Formats: sequence, C-alpha cells, structure tokens
Amino acid sequence: MNEWPLEARLSALSPLDGRYADQCAGLRELFSEASLIRHRLRIEILYLAALLPFLRLGELGASDCQDLLNWSQNLSHAELERLKALEDRTRHDLKAIELLLREHLQKTPRAWCSPWIHWGLTSEDVDNLAYGLMLKQANERVIVPAELALLRLVLRMAREHVAVVMPARTHGQIAVPTTMGKELVVFASRAAYFLEKLRSHRFGGKLSGAVGNFNAQALLFPERDWIGFSQQFVAGLGLEPTPATTQIEPASQLVHFLDLLRQLNNVWLGLARDLWLYASLGYLRQKAVSGEVGSSTMPHKVNPIHFENAEGNLQTANALLAFLSDKLALSRLQRDLSDKTVKRNLGVAFGHGLVAVRSLSDGLERIAPDQPRLRHEVATHHEMMAEAVQLLLRARGDEQAFAAVQDRVRGSEQAWPRLMDALPTDVRATVASWRPEEYIGLARELTMREVERIHTVFADTEHPPARAN
Repeated sequence: MNEWPLEARLSALSPLDGRYADQCAGLRELFSEASLIRHRLRIEILYLAALLPFLRLGELGASDCQDLLNWSQNLSHAELERLKALEDRTRHDLKAIELLLREHLQKTPRAWCSPWIHWGLTSEDVDNLAYGLMLKQANERVIVPAELALLRLVLRMAREHVAVVMPARTHGQIAVPTTMGKELVVFASRAAYFLEKLRSHRFGGKLSGAVGNFNAQALLFPERDWIGFSQQFVAGLGLEPTPATTQIEPASQLVHFLDLLRQLNNVWLGLARDLWLYASLGYLRQKAVSGEVGSSTMPHKVNPIHFENAEGNLQTANALLAFLSDKLALSRLQRDLSDKTVKRNLGVAFGHGLVAVRSLSDGLERIAPDQPRLRHEVATHHEMMAEAVQLLLRARGDEQAFAAVQDRVRGSEQAWPRLMDALPTDVRATVASWRPEEYIGLARELTMREVERIHTVFADTEHPPARAN
C-alpha cells in the first residue's frame, strides 16, 4: 500500500485526505479531479470512435482508439497544466477537455477527425456518463466489497454467539432473554436487504444533446437513428439509457442509489450504537491491546472508540447523502449548474461511509461476550419469565392474569418470590422447573436459518475482490 504523503495528510482540509487518507485511497482514485478529467476524456474519445462510422465518415480504428485512451489515462504534468490553463482562459472545464483533445489529435495522423470532437454533445452528455462510470466502478470495486466484508463478519459472529444467552432490553429495560447471535443476525438481515439491491444497481446515462431532443443531429443527419445510437452507446458503457431528459440526466437511478446507501448506513449506525450500549452494560468485553491508551488520565479505561468513530462518520455520510439525494432530484427548467459543484462531493459522502464501515469492522474484531457476566445477569432476573407465567394463567382461563402478575413483579426486588407464592400449587410446580437461561424461544433456529439464507444470497461473491485501499 502506497501511503498518502505525510505532508499532504497533515495539511489537508478534509480528514478524508488527511487522517483517513489511506483508507480512502480507492475512492480518491475514482472521485478526484484527476479521475474526473480522465473519465471525461474517455467519454469524448469513445464517442468520437462511435460517431465517425455511424455517420459513415470513416473509422478511428481500434488501435488508434486504444492509443488515445492510453494517452488520456496517463496525462503528463505538462498536459494537466495545459488543461488548467485552457480552463482558466475559457472558464469552462468541458471546453478545456475538448480543446486539449483537439490539440493532441492535431499532432497525430488522426488530425482529420479533429472537427468531430464533441460534435453534437452538450457538456452534460459527457459529465453524466463520466460520473456514471465513476459511480459504477466505485460501487463494484470499493463500496460493495467493503460492505460485504462487514456483513460476513457480523454473520460469523452471529454463528459463533448463537448460544450465548443475554437479557433483551426493550425501552432500555430488561425484557426477556435472547441470544447475542440472534441480535447480531437481525442487523445482518437488515443490511443484506439493502446490500443485495446495491450490488445489482445500475446507474443511468443520457446522450441526447442540448435539451435532450437531438435537435441539431436530427436536422443535419435526419436519416440516422440517433435514438438507437445513443441507447447503444450508453448501454455499451454498462449504464442504463435514460430516454426522456432535459439537458441533464435526471439522476433518478443515482438518487435511488444514494438512498439505498443511506439506509444501509442506518443499519450499521444502529449496530454501532447497540454495541456501544452492550459494552457500557458489561455484556461485551473489549480486548485491551498492549501499548494502546484508553484515556489520557484514567489508566483502567478501554473505550469503545471504533463504535464511536463509526457512529460519527455514518452520521456525516448520511447528512451528505440526504442532501445529495434531495438536491440531485431537482433541476431548474432545462439546465442549471448548481448540481455540477454538488456532484464533486459524491466521493466525500462515500468516503465517510467507508471509514465508518472499516471502523465498525475493527471494533467487532475486538469484542467478545462477557459470558460469566451474562450468565449472572440472566440467572438473577427470573422475572423475565413473567410473560410466560401470565400467558399460562390466561390459557387456564384467568382473564385477569396479566394484571395479577404485573402487580407482583413490577418494580420489586423480591418480584419473583412474591409471584411464586401467589401461584396455584400445580402452576407453581410447573413454573419452578423453568430456567431463564432456557427461555429463549426459537432464537437459535431463527439465527442459523437467517445466517444460511444470507450466505446463499451472496454465494456468488464468497470470494470478493481484494480489499481496496
């Protein structure tokens, strides 16, 4: 792994390019300004290569096209400086891309096709497709692999702790017993729902000119199938063609993706908070790592910092995702530029989510149920079985059973003995054989069924791509 230079990390405005730079390297490679430049050039080159034969003007040729693509992916420092100089002069970033490509072509035997660069395109035709490619790659290479790694970790822990009995807490109060594995698999189940949709998500794209009508194209070359050409070109990029647009692609698929990711983040946010609470209750034991400091003044502390870091970054990510979703769903008339500057923050939103996912994974690797504490907690709260007692009495015909049981067990330290003393003799004998540690219903079966179901859903990704840095 090539670490981001220390000087750059220390002087960065954003923590994603500073403190968390190494964790976000995979996203930086896709959403940086340099990456946007490369993807814009890629779209321009691929469009030129498709347009020429479509208009029967000749062909760029496979080798020539590849040469241009190689050039666009390996721009020299001098060429990048030239690009920024062109942008400063024109005050238009896409016009600068067009001019740089034209200058390069004119130095080659391919100069004849220079007039057809950016022909019939509006800037948004290039930009929406460039972002579509960036988003597609980010989802496949970085986001889904990181989310899958966390999901598999939660599933593994659910399986490992399927028999670890603990008190469930509703409204923060002790309720009835459950198992640690069951509570973990609930989060895995919720996460899998959104992750399955993220994994198969397709982003939209348009290529239809100034206001989405192919105005000039249809006027100058009316015999050509511009709709078919556009759809084939967009689909060839692995994007879903959007048929009806203004100047901009309406971002419906992107907005849906942002909302899916935000809700997946909400699942992990709930997990981070619950794990924090279980640690504070003593249900979870955190591993103390030699050399690490929990508190700068209290030597005994092992703080749940990974869950707190995950919580903060998930909330930051979701604030950005909610804003981006609301903003990109709107467009003023046929075009305004307010979405353009906003889209530059897509990688920032994804970056905070990525930091959170990896922090939550690190935190999970450092915890284990404190089983002696849990056994004691369960064994000393027989009143958790009061639910079954009142249902047993009602099954015997006692309509007032709930109120009678509640009067004896609610808010009393001697709740269980008082209840036992009030029960009919035959019922007391039955209830005396009950043990709270065995009062877990079908928690184990439910857990294992869901673990296996989720593994089946993601079976085709059991060996995901290597973790992106």
